[in-house]
Amino acid sequence: MKFIWTSPTSASQLRKYANSIRKLLNCTDKIAFPILDILDYLMDEGVIIFQILDNNDPYFEENELAKFDYNENTIYAKEAVYREAIAGIGRSRFTLTHELAHFILLRILNFEIFTMDKEPLPFQDPEWQANTLASEMLIPFNLTKDFSLEEVMEKCLVSEECALVNYDKKRRTR
Repeated sequence: MKFIWTSPTSASQLRKYANSIRKLLNCTDKIAFPILDILDYLMDEGVIIFQILDNNDPYFEENELAKFDYNENTIYAKEAVYREAIAGIGRSRFTLTHELAHFILLRILNFEIFTMDKEPLPFQDPEWQANTLASEMLIPFNLTKDFSLEEVMEKCLVSEECALVNYDKKRRTR
């Protein structure tokens, strides 16, 4: 079995990237990361394509909600994910931010992708990296370090799962 690996990075470096991304996108003072506005902006600027597909589109594998296609420079999302993100549903906002994180890591930061016969360590796993970067973009440490778990969920518009992982990590690194 082959596994996908990528250039190594750390959680602290991914937090720095997230802070830089928020600054570059003029959302350093926004607690809730405006993922849909960011995707619209990047599309308007010709940086990326964001395509919404039917929920049953055969492009998606089973249980897949969205996908970044490197070769097409396109984020594909199921219509339900898009509609839920519009409604502020944390899980769908995370899904779209996760795919944006893949784009940033691979296209902007030029992380390499390669395959190996063994599983990558987290710091070399593209899924861990995208999850971590997405979490840091969605829950900015400097704006939320004194928030309760409930405040993180409510003000950042994230799921309990995302808030818990990020909340616990931030409390350990204070």
